[in-house]
Amino acid sequence: MRLDKYLARIGYGSKEIVKEFIKNSMVSVNSKLITDPSFQIGEFDNVLVDNKVKPYKKLVYIMMNKPNGVLSVTKDDTNNVVINYLSEEYRLMNLSPIGRLDIDTTGLLILTNDTKVLRRIASPNYHISKTYLVTFIGNIEYVDISLFNQGITLSNGYITKPSKIEFINKEQALITIYEGKYHQIKRMFQSVNLKLIKLHRISIDKIYIDPSLKEGEYRLLNEEEINILKSH
Repeated sequence: MRLDKYLARIGYGSKEIVKEFIKNSMVSVNSKLITDPSFQIGEFDNVLVDNKVKPYKKLVYIMMNKPNGVLSVTKDDTNNVVINYLSEEYRLMNLSPIGRLDIDTTGLLILTNDTKVLRRIASPNYHISKTYLVTFIGNIEYVDISLFNQGITLSNGYITKPSKIEFINKEQALITIYEGKYHQIKRMFQSVNLKLIKLHRISIDKIYIDPSLKEGEYRLLNEEEINILKSH
């Protein structure tokens, strides 16, 4: 691995910052000063910055198809949580879900120990899109779709940010939102006299749930998916 990439990955800052450390002779590998950011290091090399060592923290990004009846948190005294579905190796890596899904909502959940990604994707300031497959009951004949585009007024008076909706049939729709208020989609559908029956998240930004994953199954994100996460 390149020296600058390694230092950025273990938390010394952006590549631009660590390159300055390297060029200013602040970094040594096996007691030898290195000034080339592209210098290749191996697994057992001893890397010091300003004569101090910082342990390597492996960053992990996992996609899970969250099951129904499971909380998307790391610990709960009474309910089953998503961490319980991970192998022991990953349970020891201090992973956290990016955002939350309600206990009865299924679908795409991303877990990581990359704190920068956690903060960015969870922040409403970045307006990350999240798309859900909604199963509902009610008459869609009188639903004004433009309300979703404009922002729906919820029962407490809050006006949601503009969203997108596409009715697949009389029982299902795809809806994309850019925020995550408490029970937001359920409350949006209530506002247009539709009752939500089932909610399944299929995407976060351009990352889509792997159709081969059954509920409770997971896999590591590929490089393209990780780059999407880090692009924000």
